[in-house]
This record gives sequence, structure tokens and C-alpha cells, in this order.
Amino acid sequence: MSKAIGRRFEDIVAGRTTTDVMAAIWNTAPFLNAVFNIDLKQYYTNAHIKLKVQQDFQRLFPDFICFPGIWADYGALCEPSAFGCPITWPNGSAPMALPAVSSLSEAVALRPPNPKKEGFMPVALDEYQYFHEIAARLDIRPSELVLLLSRKTNGQARILNHNYSNMEIIEALIKHPACLFMTDSLIFPRAFQNPASYGSFPLFLQYTRERKLVSVEEMIHRMTGATAERFNIIDRGLLKKGLAADITVFDWDNIRDNNTITETDQAPSGIEAVFINGQQVVESGQVDSSVCVGSVVRI
Repeated sequence: MSKAIGRRFEDIVAGRTTTDVMAAIWNTAPFLNAVFNIDLKQYYTNAHIKLKVQQDFQRLFPDFICFPGIWADYGALCEPSAFGCPITWPNGSAPMALPAVSSLSEAVALRPPNPKKEGFMPVALDEYQYFHEIAARLDIRPSELVLLLSRKTNGQARILNHNYSNMEIIEALIKHPACLFMTDSLIFPRAFQNPASYGSFPLFLQYTRERKLVSVEEMIHRMTGATAERFNIIDRGLLKKGLAADITVFDWDNIRDNNTITETDQAPSGIEAVFINGQQVVESGQVDSSVCVGSVVRI
């Protein structure tokens, strides 16, 4: 998708224009494999063929919007087949998972499945690998794998790195008076999320409570007012009459980050309320997505 088409799409989604509404291609088999005359089973079982087909289509039609873009494309196949449902391959159609039983009486004879080995799940798990696993499998260094993925996906691949620091460094930074706290992560519409998008600030508050490296007052100031002061943002950062009312109310005893290595889009615990420019967008931990009151802060 070109930048001009992308901007037009954003204008339509944001409601800035209601004319010349665009259509999108649902980027899946059996449509894609038919375009390039690729066998359906090859498409589903060979990750290299699948990636090439998806990339070739986007290169062939650069002004099309393709959803979901570059992706694993298994549909609703992996989960039911992993729990014992047989797979069928209808002619000209995507594979389907059939019912595991036709009656309750047959359920008694079912054996407990192994989701890591049953059905189509092993194929999917073979594609979803951690970075060090892929590098070891290809017998190359992780730095070489970064370049390889960038070339293979034309710069579209995103890499989630969990290990670019350690607790000793983090504690030293937290205690240093010049250190402020932020996150540069973004939320994407698909694939793995960066856990910092969901839990960065709650995690620092959690460290403050559990490790007692600085006071809670200093931690909050270095997240808010000190940052505004350093970047000369004069209309926010403090609870003061006349400034933007950006306020987060949290439970000090329960604030924590809930993300893990594999679950990277979990909401934090302990956030009671959030106000943006004076408008409440979170109440009792629930987000009201209909309230759009944010604004771009220019420095």
C-alpha cells in the first residue's frame, strides 16, 4: 500500500472524508494461491511459499489495501484440530476442521489430545518460533537473522526483543536522578504486541513498591512533571489550575504489569480511572473507546 493510499485510508477511518470510500482485499487462501496457481496444501504447509505469495501479491498491486497483510493465515484450523477435530481439504476451498464427535455418547471414547502434536498445530508452532531458535536452526548469528528477515519481508517484519537490558542496569537507572521514564512502543492491529505498550508505567510503579529504589512521589514526578519540564511542555505534567487535566488514578497496593514473554498485550492491574484533557476514558479499569479527546503534543 502506497503512502498516499495509506493517508486516504486514515482519512476515511477517522471520518475526515466520506467520499470515494476504498475497498480492501482479504489477504488469504484460497484466493491468494489461486492468483499464483500455487497448490493449496503447499501454501498452508510451507511457510516460505506462503510468505512469497503474500509478498508477490502486494508488489503486484501496491495500491491495494491487504488485510491482515503478511500473516500466518491458518483461519480457524489450528485450535480445533489440535483438540482432535479431523481436517478436510474441500476442492477450491480453505481446509476445514470437522466435528470430533457426532453425539455425546461418542465423547466418552475421546482420548485427551496433545495440542502441541495434534492436527495442524505442529505446522503452526514450527512457524511461530523465538528469534534464537530461528537463528540456531539456520546456523547463523542473530544479527544476520535481523538482516535476513528485513530482506525477506521488504522491511515489514517486526522483532520483539525481550533481552536488551537486565535488572541490575534497570535498578541503576531508576536510582539515577537524571533518569526519566517513558516508552517508545506502538500498538499494532495484528501480531505480537510490545508489552511496553500495555505495562511500562505500571511496571515502574510496581518496581517502586516492591524494590523501594525511590519514593512513589519521585517516581511519579519523573514520569510526568520532570518529563514536561525537560521537553519544555508548558501546558501539562502537573496537577495545576489551567493545565491540561491528564490524570491517572491507580491503586498503589495492586498496580502491576501483567505481561509475560508469550502474553504481551495484557492490561495492567490497579488502574482505577484515566482522564485525558479532563475527559474520563477509563472507569473501574474499563476503557470507553467512544471517547476520543487526545491531542498531539508538539515540542
